[in-house]
Amino acid sequence: MTFTPLLGMSGDNLRAFFLGEVQRVVYGGGNDDAALGSVSVEAGLMAMLDRMQTGRLLVLRHLNDWFDEFRLYHRKDGKVVKEGDDLMCATRYALMMLRFARPETLRQRLRGPINYPRDSVY
Repeated sequence: MTFTPLLGMSGDNLRAFFLGEVQRVVYGGGNDDAALGSVSVEAGLMAMLDRMQTGRLLVLRHLNDWFDEFRLYHRKDGKVVKEGDDLMCATRYALMMLRFARPETLRQRLRGPINYPRDSVY
């Protein structure tokens, strides 16, 4: 990105330009692929579908409410119907936020209190 054409822009135009750039970079720019930073519904649905097909998203069989919503989840005119989809959205959000997950380090595990056995002499 070159800053030469930005020199003649007013403050409002610069603000709009940079907000557009931030949205393009952070939110994937409106494309339908599951690129890094994409939080679109379609990207989340494709991530859910991929994980379900490969066995990396497992739903326990006693979660009847989740399965009821899953069976009712559908599209109308090419768009997902946003009625009664709370658990589906929560699952989609959880999968999309996995990119921010970090494993627990050894140092973090060792910082907690020491738990001695109950039958200890100490």
